[in-house]
Amino acid sequence: MKMLIDLVGKSLIVAIENSERSHYEIVLRGAEHGGIWAESPDLELMFGHEPTRKKRITTVPPTKPLFFIPFARMIWLIAASVDLDESSFSE
Repeated sequence: MKMLIDLVGKSLIVAIENSERSHYEIVLRGAEHGGIWAESPDLELMFGHEPTRKKRITTVPPTKPLFFIPFARMIWLIAASVDLDESSFSE
């Protein structure tokens, strides 16, 4: 069984209570006793920021904000054991 710390850098899906959407796609950037650190353009929009993937910064490397999601606010968290792409679903 994998631990959350083993999934750092992987894409996950999380549901957060009292949020605008049913779930968010995130990249796990860290795990602590109280929750996780996540990177997500969807969360940037939720907090009123333009996603950093659309910004063009030429003098400084782009940085992406990280969001702390406490375990107490998570409804569920899903991680796939394999990476899926569209070709996985073709006949």
